[in-house]
Amino acid sequence: MDMSNKVNMLNKEYSMSIHKIGAYRYASIQVPSIDKNTGCRTSSHVHWGTVDENNVFIPNSRFILAPPEELKNFVFPENWNLDKVKEIFSTMKGKENIVFKRVPVKERTREKEVVTYDA
Repeated sequence: MDMSNKVNMLNKEYSMSIHKIGAYRYASIQVPSIDKNTGCRTSSHVHWGTVDENNVFIPNSRFILAPPEELKNFVFPENWNLDKVKEIFSTMKGKENIVFKRVPVKERTREKEVVTYDA
């Protein structure tokens, strides 16, 4: 992946969310970029692990090997269990004391808009 047109990840917070593909639930962020040919804004999902049905985050190698400066920019939903990350990082020098930002989970309710037509 050409990272030259990607936003610098060290200067911005990224909210983790679930990206569903079939039966799989990936922990991902959306990284904005600009298409060099068209000049249009686009975004792509970057997967950092999986999230099981109990909201346990299981990091992938990209997450585990990321530098601490980058990891501090991730914001996780409050209801995700990060015990696996803490377990893995407890044995890694420089990552044993990383504190992740947490945000409350917003209820995603869609209100139906009723349109009536007068005859």
